[in-house]
Amino acid sequence: MDISMPVITLLIQGIPEQIGLILLLFVLFGMKLEWMKIVPLGTGLAVAAYLVRLLPLVPGESMIIMIFLDAAVLSRLIRQHSYARVLFTVVAGTAIMDILEALSINISFPLLHTNAVLAKQHPLMWSLLGLPHVIALFLIALGIYRYQHFNKATLTSKA
Repeated sequence: MDISMPVITLLIQGIPEQIGLILLLFVLFGMKLEWMKIVPLGTGLAVAAYLVRLLPLVPGESMIIMIFLDAAVLSRLIRQHSYARVLFTVVAGTAIMDILEALSINISFPLLHTNAVLAKQHPLMWSLLGLPHVIALFLIALGIYRYQHFNKATLTSKA
């Protein structure tokens, strides 16, 4: 089974998706939203994922490699947490992203009267079908961030 990704998919879906995942992980760790770190980190990890998917691997192996790579890179950045906690959070963030992608695709295909086989034959269509879950990932991350900071402000003003 071919799990490689067209370059257009990397640019339209892969890079924004990885930036969204890094954003979500920053939020889950309670870190500041430092876009000058989030965007290059997400872009670099998306390119790494693209390169890993070019290797002759069984489907699923590339995801496992990327989970450990994401955790390794983030654990260097987030030194106050153990590698195990970082790994667990990366797995949780990846699960959230995958659930959003599955929901998005399962809603999009019937609405557009298409399926995975037809969509994959058109890389641009496949890439655009991936955008709703990327947008949802950003909205969830920013919603959690807003909730965290709203609660901090509320607790501080009551004190």
